Amino acid sequence: CPPDLNLCNSAHICISPGTTVLLAIEFTTAKCEGCPQSNEEPGIILHLLGGASMTGTPECTTNTLDHDDKPDYENGVTTVFTGAKDEDALGSCYLMPLQQKVTGGSVTWNGAGTWTPKDGKIMFSWTDENALSYRCTLQPATLSPSTKFAQLQNCEDYMP
Repeated sequence: CPPDLNLCNSAHICISPGTTVLLAIEFTTAKCEGCPQSNEEPGIILHLLGGASMTGTPECTTNTLDHDDKPDYENGVTTVFTGAKDEDALGSCYLMPLQQKVTGGSVTWNGAGTWTPKDGKIMFSWTDENALSYRCTLQPATLSPSTKFAQLQNCEDYMP
């Protein structure tokens, strides 16, 4: 990136100072039956669609969302992927300018067990602390080896 655009995200997009980008992906596991109870777990991969702009609809894809140093998919555990420490897991979604919106997308489950996020929802927040978070509902809300894919639907502003 040029010196005045000194931040480059993992999709090799130069970020202008002041641009609002995706900061974090968060979910709470309501239930994970038959899931490995260890630090290294299979997990979800997200494909996100942002808000429309003059240049089209931005989109990005995470890698498998899993922290190597702690369990992420245990009952009642809230997990947040954010910042440089999670850049690999966040994939092309790391610092992605999605127009402060998630309008849809998909979730892929790589686990052996059956995973259900609390309220069937995943939340997204932005670098602008005044921007409302977004949350989307998984359809279907429970993922398993026989139902590996869900759509992100009913995405809406959310104030935690």
